[in-house]
Amino acid sequence: MLNVPNLDDQRYDEILESARNRIPYLYDEWTDFNAHDPGITILELFAWYKQMQQYHLNRMTDRHKLKLLKLLGVEPEGLRETTAMVHFSGETRGQRFARGTRLISEGGVSFELSDTVTAGEIIFREAYILRGDGMHDVTSVLENRQVPLKLGEGDLLYLGFDGLENRRAFRLWFDIGDSYPVRRNPFQPGDAHPRTIEVEAVGENGPVPLEVVRDETYSLSISGAMDLNSPEGFPLTDGGFKLPERCWLTIRITDSGCEENPAILSLTADFAAVRQRTTRSELNEFTVAEESAAVVVDSCLALHGKTDVFVRNESGWYEIKPERKDILEKDGAKVLRLEIKAEMLAQDGKPNVRVVCYEPAFEAEIRRHSTGLPNQQIRLMLSGGERLLTDGLRVMCRGGDGRYRDWRYVASLEDAAPHESVFTYNEHAGLVFGDNLHGAVPEAGKNAVYLAGFALTEGADGSITDGQKLYLAGGAEDKPSGADGERAAGSAFNVKLGRDRESIDAAIIRMQSAWKEGRTATAADFERVALQTPGRRVWQAKALPLYRPDAVIQEKVPCLLTLVVLPYSEKPFPMPDERFLESVRRHVEKHRLICMQVQVIAPVYVPVNITADVVADADEQTVYRKVRQALESYFSLDAARELGAPVSQSGVISAIGGVDCVLGVTDVHIAAEGNRNQYNKHGDILIQKHGIAYLGRLELRVSRQ
Repeated sequence: MLNVPNLDDQRYDEILESARNRIPYLYDEWTDFNAHDPGITILELFAWYKQMQQYHLNRMTDRHKLKLLKLLGVEPEGLRETTAMVHFSGETRGQRFARGTRLISEGGVSFELSDTVTAGEIIFREAYILRGDGMHDVTSVLENRQVPLKLGEGDLLYLGFDGLENRRAFRLWFDIGDSYPVRRNPFQPGDAHPRTIEVEAVGENGPVPLEVVRDETYSLSISGAMDLNSPEGFPLTDGGFKLPERCWLTIRITDSGCEENPAILSLTADFAAVRQRTTRSELNEFTVAEESAAVVVDSCLALHGKTDVFVRNESGWYEIKPERKDILEKDGAKVLRLEIKAEMLAQDGKPNVRVVCYEPAFEAEIRRHSTGLPNQQIRLMLSGGERLLTDGLRVMCRGGDGRYRDWRYVASLEDAAPHESVFTYNEHAGLVFGDNLHGAVPEAGKNAVYLAGFALTEGADGSITDGQKLYLAGGAEDKPSGADGERAAGSAFNVKLGRDRESIDAAIIRMQSAWKEGRTATAADFERVALQTPGRRVWQAKALPLYRPDAVIQEKVPCLLTLVVLPYSEKPFPMPDERFLESVRRHVEKHRLICMQVQVIAPVYVPVNITADVVADADEQTVYRKVRQALESYFSLDAARELGAPVSQSGVISAIGGVDCVLGVTDVHIAAEGNRNQYNKHGDILIQKHGIAYLGRLELRVSRQ
């Protein structure tokens, strides 16, 4: 039996007595413990509150916890399948794989292709980069996959492909290097790109702008796919530089932003997305405008499984038998073609034809009976580690008129309206319908519940690693068909691991952690939040409470916090641009206190001029070079220096004296440019709080020993 602790283990008298006994230890001036004392009255009130709190806490169920989490805007994360990209092997070149084609990992985990794809249809061949000093062949750099190709502003990258002649849309995968001392925070949907790029096709009459339909790389900032569309296609050309005759496209940076230049490790067009799932049934929707028309279904289940066809009129969906059903060749590939003749199709611009394809073994499970009773449960036949994916679950229920209507999945029925057509899913009970108080009750009938979309996954157990081989499923047992890998489809990359459904306790811990990370009660909290800005490499952040940087005479400004941020960059003096500052502002705005005004600004670089007299045993040129290197290292932000850090005269002397050829420092004078800096009695420079000191002019008077 589960040992549940009793939280309501103190009576009111015990709580009050415990509080009264602590008074002498906390406040020795408090000597009157009688009931007439106002302090005792307050203790009695809070003792009663504590007893009531204990009572309710002791009755906290999972249902209560879920409600409280929802009030805080947190819900347990659902089941997630492992996803990956697969780079096709040379043996599969020219082969076409329909959507849903089964692939098996070396560990026996089942994956499916997300889209129909032809392996090796588009092949990346060559790459050149045009710079000020001419055209350079960089194909070997991208094929090496070890040394990144740095693309700077003004560079024009030429990419040559085979197989684009008859295409207008295609996908590219870019592998972007990320070996920097400051990591880039993960992007969130809608985040601004750190830079802007321009992608063009090399046409017969000049460059043709390409439409970037989708850019998962955020302008070559992270690894991902880029969907491109060309309105004029891709002609064969030499690129205007007598390059090999290919289909060429170019990429240039139009605005480099304030961070590092993109580092491209490799790219490919011969890849496809896979997901760790087993689809038992899939729903394909079409909008047919004609009275008699044909629909084409291109999927693995359509070719090898069974099909049911539904059409929609004003009353709902009803099942029909297609006029004709054929598997034929289309563009050199096999597809399922159905001829449909339905005089009563709804013509409202919405999908009016549904083709459900399912495994033959699933035929006995796809139609289920409805009792017509409240809180009906329909158990599902799952085996082993299989778990149901609710995001792809599609259910239709048949009413008394013979028409099917859609029922929508919800996480809980408690918020559902009385006659809302919804259901939920429970791993123990299966599909659960409402009671006409929270959700409607399906009408009774044999085979009245239809599982139009049904897919399973193994969650966290269905994982693979980058570089792991995937094989074409062969035989009835879906095992790899050859130990020597002659049927290997390719290797996986960009693997995103799946997960099981999050427990309530894990969701509570995640909520608490997120609350602590997003808390902005202190200056350190604001700095931590700024460093976590999505999609950015934030090198340093300095919070300055009550500080107005543009004030000539500094006075404390109530409810104002100035946040100084610095991006990571390979440039010598990194400076945030407006896009960077706006990204930080938006992120901090989500976490700031309602009474607090936060302004995000760029730092000010303050040059420090140094004059020094030294005794050395080397020539003046050598001494100057080594001293300057030492001082630049002293002023470097990498050397444990922070924004607004003062410049100490003793530190400068120590940096100069540490040079191997310097025997002694006889005199040093330091001075900061500008009138916003101050000095202390030791001669140290107290630069403005949002400033960064750097080495300006250096004058050395060298005396030889």
